[in-house]
Amino acid sequence: MDPTFHESRNILPRQLAILLSLVMAATLGFLSYTSYGMDLGTPSWAVPVFAVITVVVIIIANILALEVSVYDDRVDVMYCFKRMSFPFEEIIDSRDGELGDIRNYSKWSLKGVSHKAYTVVGDDEGVALKLTGKRVVVFSTAERATVAALIPRKDPESEE
Repeated sequence: MDPTFHESRNILPRQLAILLSLVMAATLGFLSYTSYGMDLGTPSWAVPVFAVITVVVIIIANILALEVSVYDDRVDVMYCFKRMSFPFEEIIDSRDGELGDIRNYSKWSLKGVSHKAYTVVGDDEGVALKLTGKRVVVFSTAERATVAALIPRKDPESEE
């Protein structure tokens, strides 16, 4: 079954991932120079270990993503390597808007609730889902109005 809506974006913006990669590569270069060129007594294993760490960090920074898919019966969110599915039966209410506004949940008056946020660095807008079992999930999306329109809402008044 194909999703009604699908969005996939890197968690780190492209420019930030490139900047991180350049800083890590420059640090590796300077460590190599000071270890081998200046002979400051750096352990022989330090440069190869830092090289491996640099490569791993660069790869991870460029592949970590947030994927949001809305199907006919559920919302799927994949953040980094964690995949979550929220069936429409579990969604009591939803809100969309600026992340700062929907994170405070002021209209929902929730206590003892598990709050999870899955956002992209630099994003300002998203969707919040109030779920059964005292859970709230917030995720960022570039098309918040589209996602919010696809999610059916239960009437919170009828459940009390």
